[in-house]
Amino acid sequence: MEVWELKYLKLSADFLALSLVDQQDGPTSPSELGLSTELQNMLTDWNSDYQTIIPLSMSVRSSEQWNSIICSLDTRGLNLAQMIADELVDDAKVEYYSEGLLKRIDH
Repeated sequence: MEVWELKYLKLSADFLALSLVDQQDGPTSPSELGLSTELQNMLTDWNSDYQTIIPLSMSVRSSEQWNSIICSLDTRGLNLAQMIADELVDDAKVEYYSEGLLKRIDH
């Protein structure tokens, strides 16, 4: 008898490659999960765009200009988290962590 196991993943941007963590098995990657090449490329582009935010102080991030950029990147990140869940069908729940706001954001 096959046992069905739901994956709980967390997506966030990072300095190098994006952070995608299986909360039970640890770090994973889009390719290890078997995500489509198109989605993998979208994730890489989003992470690259987010990398300008990561080294900024919280006071700089809170400026109107940077806050707007973070909001836009987080909207993309939330959409990407949903796309990951959609590609994995019923096998995963994907949580999104905003590296710009340093907190989890719910869909």
